[in-house]
Amino acid sequence: MMRLVNHTTGSTIAERVTVANTTWRRMLGLLFRDNVKPDEGVWFPNCSTIHLFGMRVPLDVIFLDQDARVVRTHPHVERHRIVGCRGARSTIELGTGALSQHDVLIGDRLVLEDDAP
Repeated sequence: MMRLVNHTTGSTIAERVTVANTTWRRMLGLLFRDNVKPDEGVWFPNCSTIHLFGMRVPLDVIFLDQDARVVRTHPHVERHRIVGCRGARSTIELGTGALSQHDVLIGDRLVLEDDAP
């Protein structure tokens, strides 16, 4: 697991983030989860559009550019929806509430850090 950190502010956004770096992980994402906490998520590299078909819960979504800077946020995206951002290079799905708990602004740079001591 990795920790999602707002490099601009120094705050931790989520403690348990996985990277969808295989076909299987990209397909699975957060599907079949009955609960996704605000400090949980998945980072999808090379992704500018996501869908929530088959999801059981709504999610917060962040779109990043090639420098991992926030270009758009979508709080509380309901199930069975599609959201995208032209020009985005990565997408992060987080449990609903993550964006309201952390002041993630357009232009902030987000990074993943290894949570190992």
